[in-house]
Amino acid sequence: MAKAAKTGGKSGSSKKTKARGKSAGKAKARPDISPGRLAKRWIGRAALVGVAVMLLPILLFSVVNPPTTFTIWSEYRRLGDIDREWMPIEAMAPVLARSVVAAEDARFCQHWGLDAEAIRKAIEPLMQCDHGDGL
Repeated sequence: MAKAAKTGGKSGSSKKTKARGKSAGKAKARPDISPGRLAKRWIGRAALVGVAVMLLPILLFSVVNPPTTFTIWSEYRRLGDIDREWMPIEAMAPVLARSVVAAEDARFCQHWGLDAEAIRKAIEPLMQCDHGDGL
């Protein structure tokens, strides 16, 4: 009975070896991927990388004060030297915080985030231009 088990084991293993030997020489065939599907995959990956690149500074600068900004850099070039000190918004007068927002968008409190009226006014001259291309 022990011999039968050994023989069965050997014959089974030799079958596996033969089966492995046959398939070992062949490369595993990859399914054909259409160019459109491949493009979608790479576009999706690029979009994920883009989102990660945009979120990284947001997450970083929510914890760490940014070393500089474009505005600080441009004022430094214009004026030569800038004295600055980071402070929490709670330490500033509320009027100052509102005036900073108003300097960017005076109608900030009157719309839902995008000033549709100002956007229409900015686009209107472009729509009236006749370049002969159907715009």
